[in-house]
Amino acid sequence: RFFLIDGDQLICLIRKETALDQTAIIVLSSKMFPQDKRQALEFGVNGFISKPIDPVGYPDKVNEIIASLGCVI
Repeated sequence: RFFLIDGDQLICLIRKETALDQTAIIVLSSKMFPQDKRQALEFGVNGFISKPIDPVGYPDKVNEIIASLGCVI
């Protein structure tokens, strides 16, 4: 059985779980309007990647976001 929730709801559920409080959340979306980013940041997102994805630059972008959190890659 699948639960039908959207990305914002999923982010909120992840952030409510104390066991997952160190989990990085990177949003991959075609909706990158300022209000969408602001809301996602309020929910606890760590970074954004816009669609369409650049397959060459994608790994670097993910690594950049993770490194900005102080994680060693």
